[in-house]
Amino acid sequence: MTRSIAIAAALLCSTAAYAEAPRVVADIAPLHSLVAKVMGDVAQPKLLIEPTASPHSYALRPSQAVALEEADIVFFTSDGLTPWITTPLETLASDALVFEVMADEANVHFEYRDSGGDHDHGHGHEDDHSDDHADDHKEDHDENHSDTHDDDHKDDHADDHVDGHGDGHEGHSDEGLDPHGWLDPENAKIWLVQIAEALAKQDPENAAKYQANAQAALVELTALMVKLTAQLEPVKGNPYLVLHDAFQYFDRRFELEFAGSIALGDASAPSPARIVKAQEILEESNAACVFTEPQQSDKLVKVAIGGTDVKIGELDATGARLLPGPDLYTSLLQGLADSFAICSKG
Repeated sequence: MTRSIAIAAALLCSTAAYAEAPRVVADIAPLHSLVAKVMGDVAQPKLLIEPTASPHSYALRPSQAVALEEADIVFFTSDGLTPWITTPLETLASDALVFEVMADEANVHFEYRDSGGDHDHGHGHEDDHSDDHADDHKEDHDENHSDTHDDDHKDDHADDHVDGHGDGHEGHSDEGLDPHGWLDPENAKIWLVQIAEALAKQDPENAAKYQANAQAALVELTALMVKLTAQLEPVKGNPYLVLHDAFQYFDRRFELEFAGSIALGDASAPSPARIVKAQEILEESNAACVFTEPQQSDKLVKVAIGGTDVKIGELDATGARLLPGPDLYTSLLQGLADSFAICSKG
């Protein structure tokens, strides 16, 4: 009898260990939100970077380093957004499956645009992303990302990208690919499919849940896009300025009128000449609103607008004002739309 109980207990422990959900880490709050949406009640992913911090330069806390060490799967946006992340992935997450979600060519990709508002720098992918586009690349993604990326990332990925960004990159410049791809919800749709596939492969027992959660999230996101399109229709032709240009994926998707930015990037303060240029853009464009961000002071914006009646609004790209979790991403998009609708209406 005692032996039977011992065997049953051992089998129970073995089954519990097998059924344990994968330990998952995501880099920024918007991506973490999408992962949490797909995982549902199976488990909660760990967030690597607090939404109030800049993802461009970040020092991991001990608890976050431990999360990487223990991770089975790591989702990160791109090393253009977090150029420091390749070393921790190599040294701490060497046994994890690693997915760089913006690396998939199916995503909408844009180069940084001219700070004066030139819209001619896009790659032209945005017109090809219908609601069913995420399904078109599922087989390729399984082959290219799930099976190989965990090993190849450590050997090749860092060499392919770090040289392009340079050491000591503390903020993105205004050249190369713009890494803020999560602000286009069509990209988020692709990522939801990728996330569900990766989780299902790692955890087949909960595969049906992951797929069902991803499909529900896709339906929710499609409905939200319809709502936001209608909400933003009245302000589509109203020019706006930003402190620094991080929002083109959102404004291009919803056809908003970008006039220019005050700073050339988020890592350096604008020169006096740059502020004068921003003032000229304001006057020429007749913009009704200039946006700052939660992590940035509005002092430069106030200098740029001078004594004019231009309004100051706030755009939150990473969810600094929001509670991390499955609802953050849709709340983030809704918050951006609300800010544009209120401040840009003139």
